[in-house]
Amino acid sequence: MAITLIRKNSDTPNVRNYDDTRLFRYATYGKTGIIKDYMEEVAMSAVGYTTLHIGTGEIVHQGWQVEINSGGVDIALENYDDYEYYSIYLEINLSIPSQQKAEIKYLKGNVAYPVIDPGDDLTRIPSGTSRTLLAHIYLQKNTSINVDRIINVLPYMGEVSKGSPTLPVYLDSNGNLQPIISYQGTSHIAEYASDDTSKGTIEERLTAMGFNEGVLTYNTNIGTMSSNGENSLKKMGKFAICTFRLGLNLQSLSASTDYYINFTIPQGFRPKQATVVKFLYVFNEGSSTKEMCALDLQFDTNGTGSISFRTGASSSNKFYSDYLTSSSQVPNHSTSRILGLYNVAWEIA
Repeated sequence: MAITLIRKNSDTPNVRNYDDTRLFRYATYGKTGIIKDYMEEVAMSAVGYTTLHIGTGEIVHQGWQVEINSGGVDIALENYDDYEYYSIYLEINLSIPSQQKAEIKYLKGNVAYPVIDPGDDLTRIPSGTSRTLLAHIYLQKNTSINVDRIINVLPYMGEVSKGSPTLPVYLDSNGNLQPIISYQGTSHIAEYASDDTSKGTIEERLTAMGFNEGVLTYNTNIGTMSSNGENSLKKMGKFAICTFRLGLNLQSLSASTDYYINFTIPQGFRPKQATVVKFLYVFNEGSSTKEMCALDLQFDTNGTGSISFRTGASSSNKFYSDYLTSSSQVPNHSTSRILGLYNVAWEIA
């Protein structure tokens, strides 16, 4: 059995690069993210409708450092269809020891954001290939472009949340600082309910105990949310509860047309693991003849999810298959048509 002191004095260096990455992975608590305050912190912006510009900075993934310098990187976007969904990702390829490299690539879809294969754990497999999602881009041909950076900036461990200058913190699975609440701090319910704000406001105390509210971000080519719509996220301890209703003017839809809704769950509400929920469609709601159907909607751990459907009359259609065969045959109902999530829940990461 041989025991080697990795950093012993030697005229012949015996430190391999993955010896350093193992230690650096521990130093960053195993998180993937952007180094704070360095260069441009990998800022991202669209250049017209054809290019994604990624600014300078440094990304850490599984302990491996990737620097973007010399003015950043421009990614050319191939926009052939009316709607395009891009998943931009970083790939670290260590398969050839003499040609180890990092590249920024993308996958493209026309109905939803492609899922990126994470590849190998580079601590377990030092000669593997690993990938991490950097951003989502939604592009409507020659009309609009939306860039959503998914990867986060890593905070300094010495930073603490506003209003709690002495509160100890830890990094959660999304790379965000969270307060460490002791049993002593959470047991004084009567004291927390008092008017004494030295321990923070009521909102800050509820947030610290795991209660918070938010909304889903979404984009769609169906239309805007109507007066009977609803969009709410409520965090209760380790779970998030979501209600989302999009009032739909059925007569505004066209036959044989692709429609979609893309969702993004905000940080702090994202699921611990990929979660499938039922997205309901209520036809002629409020009537004695109302009908209902459901689609599976999967939210991934990065908070994204999407559904799509095509209007028409074939048996493969998920919506209106018994009703809509041409634009002149759209049902003329005065009551509500609702697309939505009704009090669905998932465990938070």
